Amino acid sequence: MNETICLEKTLEAFSEYLNEKGRKHSTIQRYAYDIKDFFKWLEVNEILFHIKSWSELSDVDYQMYFSELEDKRKYSQKTRHRIWVVLKKLHMFLGIVSPLDDINLSLIPDQSLNDNDFITEMEEKLLKQTVLSTKGLTERQAKYR
Repeated sequence: MNETICLEKTLEAFSEYLNEKGRKHSTIQRYAYDIKDFFKWLEVNEILFHIKSWSELSDVDYQMYFSELEDKRKYSQKTRHRIWVVLKKLHMFLGIVSPLDDINLSLIPDQSLNDNDFITEMEEKLLKQTVLSTKGLTERQAKYR
């Protein structure tokens, strides 16, 4: 695939690729939004004037972008990780070595469970009562309960 940066063509081809992979329309839209935002950042920071292809972007460029996402825009770790994944997938699609491999952003969110991720005994009791109750049901609904 030609790597010359043409946002419209890149997004069109990448969206088609994601669609063929079975990605939902909403996911494809989210990816496009994130890539457009990165592209706009490249324009605003005048990085596009110095490069001709996606592969010319350096790990320093990406580090600056992710620093802005964290420091200026105050994006959460989870959001930054999502954007990292989107850009990584774009690199895979384009067949280029991803500079993101060289960036240690500590982006992978801690997904371990804590006490707030579980219902309390009181919530469990209320849930069971609600499921077993016919309160608020029509006669027909209650009949099949």
